[in-house]
Amino acid sequence: MEKTDYDVVIIGGGPAGLAAGLFAARARLNVVLLERLMPGGQLATTDWIENYPGFPEGLSGPDLVMKMTEQAKRFNIPIESKEVQSMDLSGPIKKIGLDDGSITAKAVIIATGASPKKLGVPGEDQFYGKGVSFCGTCDAPFYRDLVVAAVGGGDTAVKRNEWGFIVTDQHCGTSIPGVFAAGDVRDTPLRQVVTAVGDGALAAVEAEHYIENMK
Repeated sequence: MEKTDYDVVIIGGGPAGLAAGLFAARARLNVVLLERLMPGGQLATTDWIENYPGFPEGLSGPDLVMKMTEQAKRFNIPIESKEVQSMDLSGPIKKIGLDDGSITAKAVIIATGASPKKLGVPGEDQFYGKGVSFCGTCDAPFYRDLVVAAVGGGDTAVKRNEWGFIVTDQHCGTSIPGVFAAGDVRDTPLRQVVTAVGDGALAAVEAEHYIENMK
């Protein structure tokens, strides 16, 4: 088989991408993580997290991002601040176009996360994470016994192709062999840090198995 620059390219540096990088690196795969901004995704702008196991007192989103990033760097996972411009995933060699060239890989893990749909009202950005929330499962306990205004009635468990989420099987595999999706970007009934991390781990393990079975 033609030689590639990497075994696995991970696109996105949120919890799913960082977990995928950790598991891929520990499996001794040649991996790179691409993040156009800074590691963490939505987690980096989350004020407080109290439902992530292992932190009984809770911690801020930036603090959790820092711990995850430090752990990734401990395993020498290269995190490059580059934006993906194009992808050719049709063949066994995946080609990823960047703003300064292109790279190739045997497998790709898409962990680009999701962005909340905003109302566009004054104060929405100013008070994000400080009274304005986009996740009832995440933040509802913070507002117990308080008056809350809920806007919208959608259920992300059913928001599939028409909402832009990637449909995967139970192994985080997409319809394209060698391409996996993890975290909030995929069609999943729960979007939490803990589920994103689990997705990233599973996607990395499945990518490893895929590469092992390539001819």
